[in-house]
Amino acid sequence: MIKIQITKEMKERARERCLREQAKYGFYNSSSSSFRDVKKRYLGFLGEEVISSFFNTPLVNKTDYDIILNGYRVEIKSQSLNKHRVKNTYEVHSLKLCEDCDKYIFVMVHNSFEYAWFIGHIPKDDFNARCKRIKFKGNLEYVLPISELEEVF
Repeated sequence: MIKIQITKEMKERARERCLREQAKYGFYNSSSSSFRDVKKRYLGFLGEEVISSFFNTPLVNKTDYDIILNGYRVEIKSQSLNKHRVKNTYEVHSLKLCEDCDKYIFVMVHNSFEYAWFIGHIPKDDFNARCKRIKFKGNLEYVLPISELEEVF
């Protein structure tokens, strides 16, 4: 896994995208799998900006994938972290399985929004086959240990 410093420019782009989405859809984005607050949407956009900057590749912002890397349609999944390092025993979570992507990339963003970790990636079909499905607060979550992800490519 790779620790990445989050720049002022990444934060600003994520903030602008969050404001555009809020203006377009209102407080809640009706197309999302659950009603998320602004901070969680910002976190998702920030994770996408981190990966886009890391690979120096523009975001495509399709419904089921965020970026194209080496010909693969990749959905970027972000989650927050309040610790100062990522442990191999942690799990990655997703509230939604994407139908039209080839891979998932997982990013953990520190709650300070100062840095993030590029945790790893996995083909969509492998994630779907190996993840646990857990009910949490009335929602179905898809969970996989970090140790089952492929290293950064």
